Parts: sequence; C-alpha cells; structure tokens
Amino acid sequence: MAFIPSTGINYDAGFPIKSIDFSFDNALSTFDKTVSASVYGLDLNTPLVIGSLYEPNINLTWEIERPVSKEIINGTITDAGFSGFDVFYYDINRNFLYQNPFSVKDTNFSVNSVQIAQLFNQVTGVSGFLNLSGKFFIDIVSVDYQNNKSTGVALVDFGIPEISISGYSVTDKVSLSLDSNNPYAISKISVFATTGIEFKSITDQSLFSLDVEGGGNLSNISIPNIYFNALTDLGGGDNSVSTPFYLHLIPYGYFTTGQIINSSGIKLNSYSLDLLPSRIEELTGYVRCNLNNTDKNLNLEAFITWDRIQGDNASSQDYNFHILVEESGVNKNNYDYYTSNFLPKNIQGIFSGSGTGAITDSNIFRTYGQSGIQWYDHTIYVDNFGSLPTVLV
Repeated sequence: MAFIPSTGINYDAGFPIKSIDFSFDNALSTFDKTVSASVYGLDLNTPLVIGSLYEPNINLTWEIERPVSKEIINGTITDAGFSGFDVFYYDINRNFLYQNPFSVKDTNFSVNSVQIAQLFNQVTGVSGFLNLSGKFFIDIVSVDYQNNKSTGVALVDFGIPEISISGYSVTDKVSLSLDSNNPYAISKISVFATTGIEFKSITDQSLFSLDVEGGGNLSNISIPNIYFNALTDLGGGDNSVSTPFYLHLIPYGYFTTGQIINSSGIKLNSYSLDLLPSRIEELTGYVRCNLNNTDKNLNLEAFITWDRIQGDNASSQDYNFHILVEESGVNKNNYDYYTSNFLPKNIQGIFSGSGTGAITDSNIFRTYGQSGIQWYDHTIYVDNFGSLPTVLV
C-alpha cells in the first residue's frame, strides 16, 4: 500500500460517486431517486436517478467522496491520484451504445439531445434509434490512477411524442383539436398540407407548412383557407375557389419524432358562413311561363325576378303570397292561389355543402334589347369533395 500523507489519498480506495442528480431548466421536468438500480441489473448500491425530461438539454450533477477524509466534494476535482470521469451511453436494455471520447474533471456534464439523437442514429441506424423509445442510460464512471472505479447512473426518459385528432370544426378555415397521452413531451408539431393523401417526407411538395409550439398547448390548431385562382388560370376573372387538401401532422419530441398523423380530405368554404343571412326576407316576385300553342306543352323555361317589398309591410316577418295563373286563348281563365306562411313539403333534409362562393364586381346577367337577356362568359364550379372530414386515417 502506498500512502502519501500530504495529499490525503489512499490509492487502494477510489473516489466513489455518492449521489447523482438532474439539473432542470423546465419546471415540468421531474426526477425519481426511489427506484433501486437492481431493477435494471445494476449493483444494488449504485446511485440511480430517473428523469422525465421536457427540455432539449441533459444536465447532470453528482457528488463524490474523497478517500481517507470521506469528505463529500463536487466541482472541479484536482486531487492527486484522480484520473477523471468517463461517460458511457447504454440503451434501455443496458446494451452499450457509445463512449464519450473525452473524460471530464468536473462533477457536472451537459449535452444537447439533438446531438445525442444524431449520434445514436449513426451508431444504431434508423430502426435501432427508433427502438430506443426516447429512453437511454448515461453512466458516469469515476476513475483514479489505480483504476479504481465507481459508477453513478442516470436513466433519461424523453418520452414518445404522440398525438391524435379528437375533433375539428370547418368553416372558411379549419380548427383541429388534438389529444396526447403526454403533451409536455412534444416540443413542436409540424403541419403540412397537400392535395393528395400520400406524404412520405418533409421534403415532399406541399401547399403550405407551419410549425406549432408544443409544451402542452395542443387545444387546437387553426389552418387558414387555401385558394386556387382558377378563373385567372383559365384566362379570365379574378376569383378564387377553395382547394381541397389533406393535413399531415408530425409531432416532435425533445429527442425523437412521433408517428405522423393524416387527416381525411378537407374542403373549406370560400366564404365565411357568418356573413350569410340566416334567411331571405322582404322579397316578392313572379314566374312567367308560356304554353306552346302547337303541342300544348308548357314551356318550363322560366325567368324569375325579385324586388324588395316596399311600404309599411317591409319590416314585417309575416307575408301573404298571391299566385295568379292566367290562360291565353279564347277562355282566358284565371286561377288565383293564396297562401300564408307557406311551408315547404317533401324535403327530407337540407345539408351544408362544400360551398364554393363566387364574388364579382360586375353583373353576370344584364338586359339585351327590350326583352332579351345576355350574360358574360363565366364558369360555375361544382364539386362533390366532402366539406367535413368523415374518416381519419
């Protein structure tokens, strides 16, 4: 045994690690020191701390015992006979992953999770990296010049960022409500919109993309309307219609990404439903139909005009309607029909459609001569793309 009184070092005893802890920047991150190291096949007396991290950096601190004096020390270790601290990484099954190339002299160690993720991806490959499930061990090993060793272990748990679409509302924009079993494990959510349901990579072409901050704030994600300037592309007009699209959401954790979530097809209204009147009021009008004298068939090409009701009844909510049918020819019979508060019949249901609204500053229809009608060339867009998502895939 070699004993040097001036240094207080007993070379037959190392510098044992007595405790190990996480230092957190986020108050939501937590640690647990009650679990025995033997659960993971380690020596019962090995100091172990388990951390649930909701932040991008891993900060570890520990304390060691000075030989002979048994003094608990931390900070920079300059004692004679002390070699340093080696840093090792293991997966959740205690399979070796990587050793830090440089030892440290201080009783603290910090590393960025992105750097660790990139390193593990290189070591294990993509499939092996994904199997880590956001959990891995960091072993801090104290070594002296006599190669005496002592180990403190930290189990890092970043969790797996997971989301699901729990609801949505669709008007002239879409708001998605999201659920997660651990929302604080999500650092951000990347959203991509495409015209097709296929989406394999963030490098794929998309209509638009945005990043939404995580950290538990997942109540809803608002997506603006996406327009296609169809009339302009067809050579005329300056109108736009809503473009059908699919949403693809990728949750990012502080260590890895979660499974991509795809919405069903969405077709937004080109206008806000709040701007539409709840009902048509203060209107009257007529329908003019002619009977063909040759084959006695009724000409069903009807033209309808409407004028605002004038006078004292203009503000009334209740109206009486008068329909006059007049025959031409010898008899010239007249038929009068009166109805009050007419109720529609044989209508099983009225549903909101995908609703492409067209707004123009000019009138499409206008008079032609004394009795004719003329109109500008125009296009009516009809689509059967569902205005509300029905099935989530």
